[in-house]
This record gives sequence, C-alpha cells and structure tokens, in this order.
Amino acid sequence: MKWAVLSSGPFGALWLEGLLAVGRRPLWIMTKPPRPAGRGYRERVTPVEEVALSFGLTPVRTNSPVDDVAALAPQGLDVLFVVDCSFFIREPLLSFPTMGCINLHPSLLPQLRGAAPIQRALWMGLDVTGVTMFRLVEEMDAGPILMRVPHPVDPDDHFGSLLPKLARLASRMTGDFLDAPDSFSPVPQEGSPSYAPRISNQETRVDWGDGASRVRDMIRALSPSPCAWSTLGGRRIRILKASVDQYPPISSPPGAHYVRDSLPCVVCGDGSGLVLLEVQPEGKRPMESASWLKGLRLSPGAAWE
Repeated sequence: MKWAVLSSGPFGALWLEGLLAVGRRPLWIMTKPPRPAGRGYRERVTPVEEVALSFGLTPVRTNSPVDDVAALAPQGLDVLFVVDCSFFIREPLLSFPTMGCINLHPSLLPQLRGAAPIQRALWMGLDVTGVTMFRLVEEMDAGPILMRVPHPVDPDDHFGSLLPKLARLASRMTGDFLDAPDSFSPVPQEGSPSYAPRISNQETRVDWGDGASRVRDMIRALSPSPCAWSTLGGRRIRILKASVDQYPPISSPPGAHYVRDSLPCVVCGDGSGLVLLEVQPEGKRPMESASWLKGLRLSPGAAWE
C-alpha cells in the first residue's frame, strides 16, 4: 500500500511515533513549517517534525498541501492520513488518493467534532471517549466511519495523560487498517453531532461559582497546558491538579480560601470545596500545593478571584 502522512500537532506526533516504532514507514511525511514560539520567539519545528527527525526521516514542510501532495506522488497514492492538522482539506485533494484521505479523531464521532475533543471530553466529565477512523469530506469531521474504538477515561486522567493513551490507540487502529484495508467498509455517521471548539484564553480562568466537580474537570482538561488559573492576593496562580472536598466551611462564599490537612482549599458555588494538590505560582515552576502553602502570606479574608 502506498500511504503518506499530513500532520503537525502533538496527537499526530504521538500517533506517528507509534507507527514508526513498529517499523511502519510512510512514503513521506508532510507537516507545517517552523514558527516562532516560547519566550524568545525562536522558530520551533512541529511536534511531527521532531518525531520524524528522531527516526531519521526528513518531512516535507508545506503551506499548500494540495500542490505539494500532487508533486510528491506523481504515480498516485492509495491513502493520505490527515491527522491533527489545521489545514482544511478540500477537493481535489480529497479524491487524489484512490482510497481517499483518512483521519484519526480522538472522540467517538459524531460526538465532539472539532479541534479540542480530548479537552472537552475531560471538561464534560465523560468516563468513556475513544478514537474514530473516518474518511474526510469537506464538512468538518463528518465523513463516513471506518472504525470506532472506545477507551475509558480514568478518574485521574488529565489532558497530558489521556492524549498519549488515545494516540497509541490510534496507532494500533491504523496498523489494523494497513494490514487489511479491504475489510473496512465506510458507514455514515448516525445521531446528532456535538462539538469541541478550540479552548479560548477567556475560558481558562476559574469561575468559583461553578460546582467543585466541574472546576476539577476543567483543571483536568487544561493540565498541563494551557492551564486553569485564578488569582489570590493579587497574584496569578495556575492550578494543575485538584480534588473535591465535600465538607468546606459552612456559609463561606465561593472563592473563600481555607486550609484542610495542610492543603489549600477553595469554596465553590455548589457548597462543596476544591482541594488544590498542585499549583504553579506566577514566575515559578509547578509544585505541590502543601509546599507552596508553607511560604504563603495572606491578609485576613483573602479570597480567590
């Protein structure tokens, strides 16, 4: 089978790594060019390029996949895997490979179409998500399904732990397809779709008026990046890990700060509280909240905002 890859992001990188690690090598890999990132705004290659280089492969950088795919595959292509890539794929590229362009999406489609399905699944508190392999069409994540495999969400999972689990599952599914592509028949998606839009900066600030379980799930969804945050004593604090406290101080308003078992806690809007387990104070590295609390100096009545 003649197959190739168009991918750029972290899910695509881990998916590709799983394939390369077992000796499955595409004809070529295409990814986006480097772009400025980090404090120094130095050019940084995509996660997919990092993985490819680590296996001795040099990917093709593209801003125009329609033209570049045709140039790379003058004799044609069976499948183009388009995974974790922000390009919107249209005709004629959709029909260029004989078996079409195939995507691996980390949700059980039609649930959670869009750019942030893993984060939104955690934020919603789902206990099951999964990966769907489907054929691309011009409508976002709406193509016919080739394979759909569920995967449990562990109560301790966060974005940084669930992403590689689903990427490894996607790699195994891709291997199964490459071994026996004729055994997969596309079927239309059924049911009403839901959507997983990209996380905006405005969404990352904690609303302590929400219930503690919802705030905890928000923190899981945004950890380790971009991170949920709030302010205490005028300082911005990122929150990476938390648990629910069922017995916060009675009659305290949402955002009230208290301490239980030498851990910082916050009253939430449903009358329960949130125990902060790992935080990142402004300008510092992530740390256990108990250590952070020891050096904390607060005025009486200080509250999270």
